[in-house]
Amino acid sequence: MDNVAWVEVSRVPAKHESTRLQPYSCHDYRPSAQAVAYYKLRQINDDGTYTESNIVAAKKCGDEAWDEIMAYPNPMTDNKLVVQSPFAGSYRLCNMMGQTVLTGELSVGVNQLGVQQLAQAGAGYYLIAYDTAGIQKSKKLVVRE
Repeated sequence: MDNVAWVEVSRVPAKHESTRLQPYSCHDYRPSAQAVAYYKLRQINDDGTYTESNIVAAKKCGDEAWDEIMAYPNPMTDNKLVVQSPFAGSYRLCNMMGQTVLTGELSVGVNQLGVQQLAQAGAGYYLIAYDTAGIQKSKKLVVRE
């Protein structure tokens, strides 16, 4: 951090004038690869003036702390798999022999995958590998009849 070059993580619309405290939130879906990420808030008023918060540090707590990709249900018992991803990217479903059973693209949010090919492959253990935002991960998936 050089305290000069900042990257915008998110833009949240203002709730405008209010006599009550208003909650705001956002997620950093492309966190720093460093052990500590630094953040500050910029509040922009309707007239274009702004104020900035103090800088805060967020410490990374291991690989899983920033791994927000979910695949469910697991174990899978029908021909549908839901993959929830904060990133756009691709996926590949492989059996335990390393053979690719299904490939496709993920969009940001909830993706419902029809996996008839997987059902035809039969019950067993599979790996679903993701390549999203330059991050490559894999998870085990169990398919039951």
